[in-house]
Amino acid sequence: MEKLEKLFEFYRVIEKLKDVKRFSTQPQFSETTAEHSWKTIMMTYSTAKELDLDMDILHAVKIAMVHDLPELLVGDTDNLLVYDGKISVIDKETEEESAMKNISKLVSNELGNELFDLWKEYQMNETREAKFVKAMDKLEAISHILYSEEKNARLDHTVQYADKAILNFPELKPFYSIFKRKLKKRFEKQGMEWKEEYELI
Repeated sequence: MEKLEKLFEFYRVIEKLKDVKRFSTQPQFSETTAEHSWKTIMMTYSTAKELDLDMDILHAVKIAMVHDLPELLVGDTDNLLVYDGKISVIDKETEEESAMKNISKLVSNELGNELFDLWKEYQMNETREAKFVKAMDKLEAISHILYSEEKNARLDHTVQYADKAILNFPELKPFYSIFKRKLKKRFEKQGMEWKEEYELI
């Protein structure tokens, strides 16, 4: 019964993900972490299935499920702030790891350890599944911007946001080319210069 009581409390806490806002520097693209996480999970599963990737898809889905859990306690850090050097990557990672340790204590030791290990695997970005989810996380953010008709003054950041993640998972290059093509059209629509360096991947 105690385990179930803890589980009930855990569900109350993760409810807060529905209120954590993303894109703080670009409110026109506002969404919640819960919305982002759900779509990342869907993209992880469906892309892996459709591309028939040689990987543990269920494990990848689990990683996607927990990858932003620390935001329950620390909120979302807009990547533009990191990109512009206003927030330290090390400080962000330290804060999130501390939060994840606290979150893992809300459930049984067995489940808590599993959730923390999945999140840590994502952070380390060494396994095939973690690299894939990292790419899906980036592509989800780009697609969120592309599906919006709102003007984006920071397309210079968006256009290369997933480059490193795709290089770490090259099977996604053909898929990524679609995103690049759509971004190029957005550049043209906004009267922005498309640079050769954007085509390097």
